[in-house]
Amino acid sequence: MSDWKFEVDEVGPEAEPEVPEIEPGNPRLEHVLPFLLGVGLAIAILVVSL
Repeated sequence: MSDWKFEVDEVGPEAEPEVPEIEPGNPRLEHVLPFLLGVGLAIAILVVSL
């Protein structure tokens, strides 16, 4: 049994990527909501500190 993590054909310039490229899409509310809450909180902290 080999201790190598990768085979020879999985590395180098001829290797094919295993992970497909991420394509842009429409953002979902469950991902946008925490971002907007964080931006709102940061703005509120800035306004209160001034």
